[in-house]
Amino acid sequence: MQSRCDLLLQLSTTGFAMDDIRLFLDTHPGDTKAIELFNEYAKNYAALEKEYTENYAGFTSYCSNNDCNMWVWNDYPMPWEGDCR
Repeated sequence: MQSRCDLLLQLSTTGFAMDDIRLFLDTHPGDTKAIELFNEYAKNYAALEKEYTENYAGFTSYCSNNDCNMWVWNDYPMPWEGDCR
């Protein structure tokens, strides 16, 4: 199992790469290599998000709670609170 900070870093960098490719695809919608690359990153992002959610908590407030009877979104420091330096 990866540390919480390592997973957050990987999610952040993977998400950034996906945003960058998405912007490229906005102007080059027929570029099949870029589409394949985006899909590769999206698959990796989903796996990282699943690992984070299963081991820590929801990655966003839109994720389902680990415990249906408790709100766990704020059980961990938020990324901007400097926990993972």
